Amino acid sequence: MRILLLLLTVVLLSCSDKKEAAKTAWKQPQITWKKRPTTHMAGLPLTYTLESNSTTGGMALAISNDYGNALVIAKKQGKNYRFEVPAIFANNCGFLNYALIQDGHTLHQGKTNIAANSTTHLLETYCGPPYLVASRDDFSMLVVIPQDFYDNPNKAPYMSAELYQNRPRERLITHEELLGHNNIYSRTIKGKVFVRAYIDTLQSKLLELSILSNNPTNFTISYTRQSVFSDAKELTTYTTSVIRDQFGNIVENGTLVSFYLSSSDGTHRKAFAKTSNGVAYTHVIHPSEPVTYSVKAYVENFAESNTVKLSYKQAEDKWKKSEDEREEP
Repeated sequence: MRILLLLLTVVLLSCSDKKEAAKTAWKQPQITWKKRPTTHMAGLPLTYTLESNSTTGGMALAISNDYGNALVIAKKQGKNYRFEVPAIFANNCGFLNYALIQDGHTLHQGKTNIAANSTTHLLETYCGPPYLVASRDDFSMLVVIPQDFYDNPNKAPYMSAELYQNRPRERLITHEELLGHNNIYSRTIKGKVFVRAYIDTLQSKLLELSILSNNPTNFTISYTRQSVFSDAKELTTYTTSVIRDQFGNIVENGTLVSFYLSSSDGTHRKAFAKTSNGVAYTHVIHPSEPVTYSVKAYVENFAESNTVKLSYKQAEDKWKKSEDEREEP
């Protein structure tokens, strides 16, 4: 039993010595970088080269960026090692992190800042909101992201062009960030504004903004009817004047107008109509009993009309004749 324990101890010590020997067997090689870019432009080949006295080989470059991770195996010629970064990593702007590794050991770490290509290939544009209110202070915002061929945003200056009633307006936009913007202000007259960004011969898509009327202002109403009798058969038509905003623009089609009819006997009626070319009209059937109405119209919370009064007579009076008009038997 003692001999067995002695043999087991010898075997364990032997294994421990081999592991220790394996740990101390690897020596960090000497490396001399020949090309290790700290900055790089998208679209150009990206390579790292170095010289090393390593005899074991197995040297690789681990890289990572927003796209993902990869392992680049060295192309060795004598003592020279060359690492060619795949284009999908070299053309993606931002920081490319790299680590030189061999046999599970990290020899060197660093990062390369990849900048967007200086040539603009696309002007990505956004503009909103698409509807403006006629005024001097409402505005939409044109946002432009100039991009290179590899979809990287660059900082190229561009022209912002507006066209309103055949009157162009242009402005040079320069920016330090990855996107630029320009405020497109409304006008006091309704219409369309066409917006576009361009640089040299490159143009963005054409964007369209609509200037709508502002809040309606006070207006007047009138009425027409065929008779004054309360026969519960005929119609009275109530019509508004052309409703406009403070700048003289006709309000948008479909603006809701509410007509309130207050009667002398304390009852109330309502009627509604939507504008077409600024005018709203509605028909109200005659009452069945004599009554006097006070009528007023509203564009709720914005504008109101004058008040008109009209009376309806007893329907029987319509068929009565005066004594002078009666025929002799």
